Amino acid sequence: MSRTPTSPRRLLSLAIIASLGGFAGAAPPPPAHLALTAAPVAGQVGLTWNAATGATSYSVTRATAANGPFSAVGSPTSTSFTDPTAAAGTRYFYRVTAIDGTGEGVPSLTISTAPAIVVDNADASGVTVTGAWSASTGVAGFYGANYLLDGNTGGTGGKSVRFTPTLPLAGRYDVYLRWTADPTRATNARVEVTFTAGTTFLKVNQQASGGPWAKLGAFDFTAGTTGNVLLRNDGANGWVVADAVQFVLNEQPLPGYTQVSFADEFDGTAYDAATWSVYDVNRPNNFVSGGQLHLRTTLNGTDWVEGGLYTSKFMQRFGYFETVMRIGRDDGLNNAFWLYTPFSHDNNVDKLEIDITEAHFHDENHMTVHDWQPVHVASGATQTVADIYPGYHTAGLEWTEDGVLRWYWDGALVRTMAASQLAGYESMTPMQVMFST
Repeated sequence: MSRTPTSPRRLLSLAIIASLGGFAGAAPPPPAHLALTAAPVAGQVGLTWNAATGATSYSVTRATAANGPFSAVGSPTSTSFTDPTAAAGTRYFYRVTAIDGTGEGVPSLTISTAPAIVVDNADASGVTVTGAWSASTGVAGFYGANYLLDGNTGGTGGKSVRFTPTLPLAGRYDVYLRWTADPTRATNARVEVTFTAGTTFLKVNQQASGGPWAKLGAFDFTAGTTGNVLLRNDGANGWVVADAVQFVLNEQPLPGYTQVSFADEFDGTAYDAATWSVYDVNRPNNFVSGGQLHLRTTLNGTDWVEGGLYTSKFMQRFGYFETVMRIGRDDGLNNAFWLYTPFSHDNNVDKLEIDITEAHFHDENHMTVHDWQPVHVASGATQTVADIYPGYHTAGLEWTEDGVLRWYWDGALVRTMAASQLAGYESMTPMQVMFST
């Protein structure tokens, strides 16, 4: 059953979009890759897009329903726009058209959001300060009236600032952190993002990227005040700055993907046996609890018993695949989310495998494509993820019809692979989805 892609435990989301093209002598083509960005201040909406060939200006329109009616809110000549007139707590739909000497082109794909929510260190509510922090304006680039400094006491630790937004809408939010950069700042300031699936642990370098909003990732939140961002000074190797956090509703897993073809929230008491099958007899350790699928590895005498499931009925060749997961903490565990040629195919079919992630306790994320027949050929890359455990992380793969593979980790593009690099690409069939340890 397809579901709107707003759940924090979304196992897989896939969408297919139509291609919009221009015609010779006609108005310019629609701007591509309309996307959301951090707004300058709270209550605004920030948009960016790619330049359209021949365009001299653009028209930005907005509606409160996906199908309109749309009204013009701006006519920028650049490829970005900030809407300062959006009403707080209202979901809006935006699209952009390009204009040249021949007229106005067809609209871009539509993107939805709500005005940005900012929690500032000086706010009267939504901020919890633990320990002694001092207000400062010494380095430019801060949000609001000032920012907080921990006094360079990371060796002792114990100080923190928690930013808790009041979110009017449930959904996926891009979360941005702001600080002022300086050579005396910490390069390992600890950040914890608590969202619906759990808590993700990050570290930021406050000697760089100061002033602009720095994206921490994309996270799912319920409406209200259950989610938060916690900045700690424990173990920091310099001054820690606590300034502001911005939340931007962005339910598009990637720009342009709007239709979910398969999702499983694991919100029952067991996984759906009509959808999922156990991946071989040695991987039966799978159960559902607390709205999550759990895969375990246990020792049974001298044998290890693992967890593993695959979609016995759902298979797909192109689209965007994604999961939110927390890896196991022990050596030897291969926390994997991957695609594989269906087991129902006979041995004459070329067996191919796409590892969206094989995450390991020692801060490693492996992304590999295997062509298993007739001779095993593999193309892989490894990403180092600091403090990969114990937080939750989002792993995603975009698989386009022209054979390009793009791997994402916590909303950031981390690897791209072209069809020319992919052995056996032409023989790839729709693949089943796999989880295993």
